[in-house]
Amino acid sequence: MRMVIVVICLLNAVIHIKVNAKTKVRIGLFNSLCKPDNEPFYLARSMGWFQKEGIDIENTNKDPRTFFRKKNHKNLGNYANGDLYSSKFDVIVSGRARLYAIESNTPQRFKPFVANVQTTVNPAYAFLVNKKSHLKNIQEFTKGTILLDNNSGRAKRKLIAQILEKLKINIKLIKIQISSIVDYNNHSNYDLLYVREPQLSILLKSGKYRILDDGPVSKYIFSPWVMGFASMSQSFLNKKPSVAKKIVKIWNRAINYKRTHKKKSRHILNKCGKINYNLEQLNIRSFIFWKKNEFNLNNIQKQINLYFKLGLISRKVSVKELLK
Repeated sequence: MRMVIVVICLLNAVIHIKVNAKTKVRIGLFNSLCKPDNEPFYLARSMGWFQKEGIDIENTNKDPRTFFRKKNHKNLGNYANGDLYSSKFDVIVSGRARLYAIESNTPQRFKPFVANVQTTVNPAYAFLVNKKSHLKNIQEFTKGTILLDNNSGRAKRKLIAQILEKLKINIKLIKIQISSIVDYNNHSNYDLLYVREPQLSILLKSGKYRILDDGPVSKYIFSPWVMGFASMSQSFLNKKPSVAKKIVKIWNRAINYKRTHKKKSRHILNKCGKINYNLEQLNIRSFIFWKKNEFNLNNIQKQINLYFKLGLISRKVSVKELLK
């Protein structure tokens, strides 16, 4: 009898361990945790949806780029290597340029399942000027310095140049500067700021700035404009397809929640550990998120073609191959 009880207890213990065992998933965020790009992820984590599905999140605060900066890679193409990223992360949340470069250099390594976009109605970027500036519109900006935020890079420089060319502004007279540490209180070194949310709303809240031109990329290049993607490594999809489905399901659930509970989702995001501003008070414009079945394939292909034309990726990528 005692032997039977012992066996039953051991079986119960094994079953309990199996039921409570969690699958570890490595997620790399290119932007800091509380940026609008990561809203679905943070909402899902705050609501406990990963945990309920038996998923244990790892490495959420490690920027994937740091692994490659240590190797002294200096441009987008050199450290956009899908094999290296997939060795460190199962899921990455990155800008569109990064994903296109990964696909261009190392095809079929990552598959996007969510996109965040901006439109002319719902812009995420703007040109700001000091309130004392004489400029009335972007067309009056004929020479000077544009300062880009510290998340910017080579792709952003090229896009700004495209916007200026569309406006028939002589780009030879314009200096585009990227600063790793932006001093927004020093107005003497630049004439325009090109910034995104949430910095955009923070600067407007300070009372020192005004919008000169809102959503220029969507307005002067095309709209909707894809900002970035949440993508899953192909190796993870192959090894753990059931867990991959859960990840997509959770992300989609967060997007649905964000669409139907705007105020509640903002309130949840205010609890983010590293956040130092009040989202509700600032009224930061939310990004639009597309689930995979909502992707505008023509727009994405148009954007990929533009990045190839600008020399930001090494080959023209097919959106159908990217999503296959």
